[in-house]
Amino acid sequence: MPVAEFDGNVDWGYTGAYPYAVEQAYGGPDAFKRFVNSCHLRGIAVLLDVVYNHLGPMDLPLWQFDGWSENGLGA
Repeated sequence: MPVAEFDGNVDWGYTGAYPYAVEQAYGGPDAFKRFVNSCHLRGIAVLLDVVYNHLGPMDLPLWQFDGWSENGLGA
């Protein structure tokens, strides 16, 4: 499942708020690094599901980076 930061404390991870940040409820980036390193030490690969085609709340700064939400298309 995706590990991206999401809005709130409970989510399946498919409405990520910040797709390049690891969810703090999961321990954040440092815990994720420890998890991946631990898996690799045991010969286990780590594969992530990522979702870039939809995001969480519409008031996110990411929705506004290109002006799309201001020209009526995002409303």
